[in-house]
Amino acid sequence: MSIEKNHSYDHVETKSQVSQNLLDEFQKIVDQESAKRHWDKIISINKLYEAKAHLSVSGKYWNPKSQHFLKANNNKLCKKIFDLSKTLLYLKQVYYFILAEAKKGRKVLFVSTDDKADIKDFIKQKCLETNSYFVNNRWLGGTLTNFKTINLSIKKFNNLLALKESEDWKKYSKKEQIAMQKQIDKLDKFIGGIAPITRSSIAGRYANNVNLNNAIGLMIVDDYVREKNAIIDAKKLGIPVVALGNSNCFPGDNVDFFIPCNTNSYHTIWLIFSVFFDAINVANGKQPVVVNADDTSIRLPENKPRVLEEVKIISNKKITPTI
Repeated sequence: MSIEKNHSYDHVETKSQVSQNLLDEFQKIVDQESAKRHWDKIISINKLYEAKAHLSVSGKYWNPKSQHFLKANNNKLCKKIFDLSKTLLYLKQVYYFILAEAKKGRKVLFVSTDDKADIKDFIKQKCLETNSYFVNNRWLGGTLTNFKTINLSIKKFNNLLALKESEDWKKYSKKEQIAMQKQIDKLDKFIGGIAPITRSSIAGRYANNVNLNNAIGLMIVDDYVREKNAIIDAKKLGIPVVALGNSNCFPGDNVDFFIPCNTNSYHTIWLIFSVFFDAINVANGKQPVVVNADDTSIRLPENKPRVLEEVKIISNKKITPTI
């Protein structure tokens, strides 16, 4: 079965960002899996509709080049929706690409700095289960390209964790323990998901004399517009990028695989990312949860209600007594 490059469209001239050797390996994996009849179904279009993956942004925010992914809709509120047949085709390509990378022992870096707590908790939980790297709060500038500086914070984080687990922790006063715990929480918030990364893991995918086992084989971002800084870092190091994007963007050559869908929906992110995590599980000999499952057995999670924190406003104005 011949695989078409994700962003090689009829009306757009693009250049491949992945080497020909990598595409050949990817083609072999797809041929092997298609022979096992895994290519026929990964997830149904009806389930993508149920997750509201077809909804696009308002017309005034459309990118003209994104019309390739859209089709007409009779609804006045949303005149154009995503063609989910193309979304499913690109999703299948990415599934087998992750499967190929995970079988070689390479890791996947998930990046999602969305404000929704549901997405953050879901990605963190699944990445810990699949032993993947993740960033779910804020992408620090130069996280990959300037890893020498980031690595200093990682060493500090690991040293504090080792100190907390040792008996020397009890030698410090309560005030010192609270101060160090605050440092641990702050570092864990920003670099906890990338703490296992070493310098050899990001030395470049095609660098010579580098052990690529446990290296970053792929970066996946849940929104092309929001995670542009992460994409720039990955492309400088030659790391392939998979990006989800709405109709307000068109990646062109910036990413290797682009999946058009509704990035504002928690259910859409949950469903598509579950396919990615299933690819890692299948490569490690585990059973998938979503892939090739019946629609009735796949239950979309419920949105957690947002808890509004009480904000106390203190006025600095001096009140002068009136006589």
